[in-house]
Amino acid sequence: MTKRFVFNVTTRVAVYIEPEKLAPLMPEFNASISDFGDGEDALERHAEHIAQLAAHGVCDFNPNDFVEGYGIVKDAGIDVIVTNDVICERLGGAA
Repeated sequence: MTKRFVFNVTTRVAVYIEPEKLAPLMPEFNASISDFGDGEDALERHAEHIAQLAAHGVCDFNPNDFVEGYGIVKDAGIDVIVTNDVICERLGGAA
C-alpha cells in the first residue's frame, strides 16, 4: 500500500529593485507580459513576480542574464538573493 505525505516547502527570496532603472521598462512589460500598473504597488508586484520566478528556478537572476519582460538583469536594476533557509513543514499524518 502506498503512503502519502504532504509538505509545505518555503524558500526565502530577497528582491532588490532600483525603481529608476525599472520604471522605463514597465510600460512594455505591462503591454506584453502582465499589467502591474506603474505606481508604488507596481514595484511590489514586480518584486513578487521576480521572487516567484527565482524560487521556481525559472531564472537565476545573475547580473548578465536576460529575463523576458525585463531585459538584462543588471540594466533593469534587479538583484535577487535566494537563501538556503528552506522551511519544510509536514501537514497532517500519512494517508
